[in-house]
Amino acid sequence: MPPQRLAELAPAPAPLNAIGPARILYALRLAGLAGSNDVDPHRRLVDLFGGEAPARAFRVLLTVMAQIWPDPICIFRPCCPRLTHDESTSLSMLELARMHDRQRFDTLLADLLGSDARDCLFAAAVRFAASADDLLNQQSSA
Repeated sequence: MPPQRLAELAPAPAPLNAIGPARILYALRLAGLAGSNDVDPHRRLVDLFGGEAPARAFRVLLTVMAQIWPDPICIFRPCCPRLTHDESTSLSMLELARMHDRQRFDTLLADLLGSDARDCLFAAAVRFAASADDLLNQQSSA
C-alpha cells in the first residue's frame, strides 16, 4: 500500500496539537493500522511526537508490548471515541512510567504480566516518557 494511503485510512487528529493522551492513543492506533496494512508509520510518528527520538522510543515500546503482552493488543480504529481495555491500560502505564511510579506500574500490570516482562516494559515506557516529556506533561496538566 502506498504511504499516502495510510493518511487516508487514519487522518491526523484535529487539532494535531491535542493533549498528550489523545496523541499517544492516536499513535497507538496508527501504528496498529499501519502494521495490519504493511505500511511504515515512522514519518507520521515523527510528526506526531515532534522528533525522531520519541518516535523511535515509541516504536521500541510497541515492540516490547507486542512481544510480552499475553494476547494480541486490542485497539480500536483511529476515529473511535471509546477505549479498549488495552488502550486504557497502555495510557495508564505510560502515565505511571512518566512519574517513575514503579509500585503502581507493577500493581496495574501484575495480573497481566510476570515480573521480568514488567521490568522490560517499565524500562521501555520510561525511555519513551523521557523522550516525549513535553508531550506527556500535557497529560498531567489537562
